[in-house]
Amino acid sequence: MRAFGLIVTMLAVSAGMARADEVGDRDQAKMHFRAGTVFYDAGSYDAAIREYEAAYKLAPLPDLLFNLGQANRLKRDYKRAADYYRRYLEARPTGTTANQARELLPEVEAALKVASPTPALPPPVSPPPVVAPAPVAVAAEAPPPPPPPPHKPRLWIY
Repeated sequence: MRAFGLIVTMLAVSAGMARADEVGDRDQAKMHFRAGTVFYDAGSYDAAIREYEAAYKLAPLPDLLFNLGQANRLKRDYKRAADYYRRYLEARPTGTTANQARELLPEVEAALKVASPTPALPPPVSPPPVVAPAPVAVAAEAPPPPPPPPHKPRLWIY
């Protein structure tokens, strides 16, 4: 009987600890969500995506999938955006932003068909051609003075 009481007590304590961890995870998820929203509003979509993904890992709420779709769409990662919109619509087909996701999904898929799957790399940059320096004019000696005018004979009168 005493062993049974000990087991019940251990189960109650572990359930309480699990609940405390759950609350902690949810609070951390909120912090990540808020940070992601700040980054999203600032146009830092890579940072927003990282924060929304961290929030989703801690609290897998379907609305975060929509946010991830939006951030990826604005980042022009259309493949991931379409994936997140689909996952959101599967999880919450009647969610508050489901209609918006349904409208954006075909646009993103069309953009995906137009966009190349991998961004084209810029052409390699070649070093500028080596140009020999222009010859430097060396100051020559001053040209010789012009010759004196021809000597005119003088007339001598005696």
